[in-house]
Amino acid sequence: MEQIDDQLLQSFRELWHNRPLLVNGNAQETIRQAILTDIMDELTHPRARSTPHKKFYLAVKRILESSIPDNDKLAIIKLYEKELSKL
Repeated sequence: MEQIDDQLLQSFRELWHNRPLLVNGNAQETIRQAILTDIMDELTHPRARSTPHKKFYLAVKRILESSIPDNDKLAIIKLYEKELSKL
């Protein structure tokens, strides 16, 4: 996995500023867990959950519409794609 720096973690926090994002040992694991939670729609009631592919689409749309730096957008989208491909 690519090395994730503090700037990328800060950009990731800006995307989901209303969600708690606790650092679980390191930035890479923190972002990976947050992405999996988002893709699997774990914060939604089970009967109302969306598919991982729909959640991926919504995440990419949100990332692209954000004001974070373009290189961080690309890096975060790549992380989402990597986690989605594991499912």
